[in-house]
Amino acid sequence: MKKEIMDKIIAFSKERNWDQFHTGANLAKALSVEANEVLELFLWQDDPTSIDDLKDELADVLVYVAYLCDKYHFNMDEIVNVKMEKNAKKYPVEKCYGKSTKYDKL
Repeated sequence: MKKEIMDKIIAFSKERNWDQFHTGANLAKALSVEANEVLELFLWQDDPTSIDDLKDELADVLVYVAYLCDKYHFNMDEIVNVKMEKNAKKYPVEKCYGKSTKYDKL
């Protein structure tokens, strides 16, 4: 995530003195709630009825991810890159191309 966006997210919380509520557990719960609000937009349909609502809910998810990364001093780009490297090993193209099979069943 761009530093300027990350700084904006963190400043928003600090300006409101919300850091006191941002325990790891609370942030993880909030992230789960927001992710489920994304899921709710797809309830009983394959596409959301409102793209704007989807954007809002995805933004909420990203904000809580940013808060968690800040809380634990993680660099978001770094942890995503490390995970993608792990995924590339677990899901080599030659074994999984066009398949949705879990890595341990390939």
